[in-house]
Amino acid sequence: MDNGILLLLLLSLGVVWCCDGPIISVKQGKLLGQKISVLGTTVEAYTGIPYAKPPLGELRFQKPLPSLNWEGVYDATQWNIACMQVPVANLTDKVFKYTEDCLVLNVWSPGRTKHLKPVVVWIHGGGFNYASSSFDVFNGSVLAATQDVVVASLNYRLGILGFLDADIPEAPGNVGLLDQVLALKWIQENIHAFGGDPHRVTIMGESAGSMSVNSHILSPASEGLFHRAIMMSGTMYSIDFIDTTHESIIKGNAVARGVGCATDSKDLTTSPIDVVECLKSKSAEELCLVASEVGDGRIFVFLPTFHNEFFS
Repeated sequence: MDNGILLLLLLSLGVVWCCDGPIISVKQGKLLGQKISVLGTTVEAYTGIPYAKPPLGELRFQKPLPSLNWEGVYDATQWNIACMQVPVANLTDKVFKYTEDCLVLNVWSPGRTKHLKPVVVWIHGGGFNYASSSFDVFNGSVLAATQDVVVASLNYRLGILGFLDADIPEAPGNVGLLDQVLALKWIQENIHAFGGDPHRVTIMGESAGSMSVNSHILSPASEGLFHRAIMMSGTMYSIDFIDTTHESIIKGNAVARGVGCATDSKDLTTSPIDVVECLKSKSAEELCLVASEVGDGRIFVFLPTFHNEFFS
């Protein structure tokens, strides 16, 4: 039986949501979670936790900034947030909230004791253009319950919003990977509050998530943020899943022309700052839709690039 199908069966048969919500304190404030029963084990679930400022307006295309502190108790029970993308039909029956304000992470803990537990951080796949940590198949509660580990997962910006590289600070490229770095920093700062050991963090992913893991192994930006890595079907050595800055600019120009931000005499090569500012004025929905149509038949259009800050 396919492992993904088996996991879904376990989730549907063994997970019972309870009403007694735990409250814990992290560096940014207090979180309200949920207690769930998983195959006879109680797991605390905290979902939809913001780890970065919403990358809206002037922050679109730019490196992520840490989330601000919040007042009161933050409701960490939302598990339907997805970064902006063109939804793939029949990929899941779940109803998602597609939004640019998507930089959240999730934590499942099998219980807080005086002995800190190993941490597994899951990075989802989807060709750097699709999917979300909120897919039911990525529910970390079964792994937490059966393996006695703290499980975290995270969203990161996708497609043009996460990987447009215009070779300028306003759009430096690889911000989707830098989102992951910021999430790993948040985990280092806060995972002990969930009973996790920040000195025993394993990052794990499949497909583009595995490529992301490979990227963190290679990048100095990720140094010290994890200690082990599991790569499941995907490396950054595939030419189909990495671009040069020049290739990203060509794709960016195609989108910019499609939304009225570039002409034959004004584009990301000749006037990058002006064109990026114009792209920031367009809706995320429009950018994602046009971007999906400029890939010359490729499903995955905007991709990580090399020879920049992340891969320096």
